[in-house]
Amino acid sequence: VNYDVISIEVGQTFRPGIASFYTTEFYQHARARLRPDGILSQFVPLSFFTTDEFCAVIKTFLEVFPTSVLWYNMSECLLIGSVSDELKLSPDRLSMLSQNEQLHEDLKYAHWGGPAQWLNQPDFFLAGFLMGPTGLANMVVDASSYHDDRPYLEYTTNIYGSGAEQSIVAMIRLHLEPVEMVLSSPEGTQFDHDIESICLQ
Repeated sequence: VNYDVISIEVGQTFRPGIASFYTTEFYQHARARLRPDGILSQFVPLSFFTTDEFCAVIKTFLEVFPTSVLWYNMSECLLIGSVSDELKLSPDRLSMLSQNEQLHEDLKYAHWGGPAQWLNQPDFFLAGFLMGPTGLANMVVDASSYHDDRPYLEYTTNIYGSGAEQSIVAMIRLHLEPVEMVLSSPEGTQFDHDIESICLQ
């Protein structure tokens, strides 16, 4: 069976077997189960990793999913990779935020503020975009990838939090990219996209 979407949210890497969901070999197996336009999403909690570990996770993901984007999700990031060579949001997809009743209800919450900033509004939804393949690759250019035969994450992650969140956020700030790069029709798009002041405070 192949899938359109595989979503991974597995919890703390110090738990038995969890770090295996961040390896090159796992991502290769997952990619093989995706359809030609399929995507894989991976939650990357900032508090679980040191800066080097965070970069290793991103680098490993990119090796299997070169077409990837990073999104803000409060105390974690959402890493999304595509089997195809392009990962874009079309106007039709964005219109589903208001036109699809179930999706509109599911996104009736905000990362900050209240109802005025609910994620079922395109501008606030898109404000969560952090960077695409180029920014990601530049951010982790010196990082090592993570493999099944070298399982160090299980032993190095502090179960009470790495304390590296601010360092990781500062690193992400250096590589932010414009949201227009994930829009299939950026011309005429009217979005207030100020991640620096909204998402990464």
